[in-house]
Amino acid sequence: MHKFYFSIFLILITLNFSVLSQSKKIRWESEGGMCEYEGTYDSKKYTAVQLKNTARLLSSDFNLDTGNATVFKFQDIALQDFAPIEADYQKKSAELKNLNIVKSTYWESVRQKKLKELETYYLLSKATMASYKTPVSLRNYPFAPACKTKYAEPIIAGGNTLLKVWEELNIESRKNNGLPQEVKRRFEAEKKSADALKYAQVEVTTFGWWNCANNLIDQGDDYSIKDKNFRKLFIRTRTVICEEP
Repeated sequence: MHKFYFSIFLILITLNFSVLSQSKKIRWESEGGMCEYEGTYDSKKYTAVQLKNTARLLSSDFNLDTGNATVFKFQDIALQDFAPIEADYQKKSAELKNLNIVKSTYWESVRQKKLKELETYYLLSKATMASYKTPVSLRNYPFAPACKTKYAEPIIAGGNTLLKVWEELNIESRKNNGLPQEVKRRFEAEKKSADALKYAQVEVTTFGWWNCANNLIDQGDDYSIKDKNFRKLFIRTRTVICEEP
């Protein structure tokens, strides 16, 4: 009997050790890096690499850098270079496609949405940047038909059609500006300038067309939804540190 009980005791010890050996921990940061979290996970379900890569889908790691796609002064058009956006797109899309993430329908859908978002920003950047010199290039963007009608076609038409849309856009922008009279004063001065059409093209392209098309791009699930689903992958999680903004 003693031997029997001893054997059971050894089996239980072995089983407990096996269960404990499955539990491992990783840490990750919140969006913006203000908080750090620690999660305990079952290493028989996921690897640390998979979890850390999946955490990157909650971050801005795979956002396309489109800072050079628009300008605020027509003098800066000559300084534009599409090569950095092209390189950034190729690098991030290739890395995202091959990223070893947690295998699940949800996280694969997050990946696919991010790939689509990357491609859409790439196409928008390409068409917009080219349009400063060749306005008809805006028609190459395959989405946002309403934005094309409201802004792209007037940009392509030029002349009084463009000037009219520019004025309408400027009047609208004054409503959300702390110094509406200054916005109006600057507009009136630029409208009288010999470069009025250049001013109009830049403002309608950057603040009209780009903002309109950008607002229609599917950004995928909100951070809070992705974070909630990410935490479900763990046995338990805890906040290590969280700084006040």
